[in-house]
Amino acid sequence: MKDRINFFLRHKSSAVIIIPVIILAFSLGDLIAQEPPPVIDATVTQNLIFGAFTASPTTGSVTILSDGSRTTNNVIGLFGFSFSNAIFRVATNRPALLSILKGPNTLLVNGGNSMTLQIGDPDPASPFLVLHPPGYVLVNIGGTLLVGDAVANPPGSYSGTFDLTFIWE
Repeated sequence: MKDRINFFLRHKSSAVIIIPVIILAFSLGDLIAQEPPPVIDATVTQNLIFGAFTASPTTGSVTILSDGSRTTNNVIGLFGFSFSNAIFRVATNRPALLSILKGPNTLLVNGGNSMTLQIGDPDPASPFLVLHPPGYVLVNIGGTLLVGDAVANPPGSYSGTFDLTFIWE
């Protein structure tokens, strides 16, 4: 009988230590080891469009600025055709400082013909803040299209894609 009492007392003392720990763990509420990972959602809301223009006997360029305006150099811009800057809706799951990494120059292609596209600077300038999630920022991007002469770049519809990477700072 004495052995049973000692056995109970030994286990009782260890049970007294465990019970407060269990109560403490349940009283803290949700325990999170780390905050959720950052999420960036970038959606194209408007495409970069250079509109209609005619090539000249020499090389030239068409530039769409981040505000949506268009300028030309040794190229004649035609009126009555739409042109626009690209607009991205960039949202995050919590306040963030984001930077933009522009991809390399890319080609706009029409059959065997191509023109080089140089991506312009963003507005707002990089880096920029996204506050009050689920908030968002509209990022405007323009670019410059390098146009060859009329033989290298005959009339037609040229298309392509470009890369932007949004980086959480």
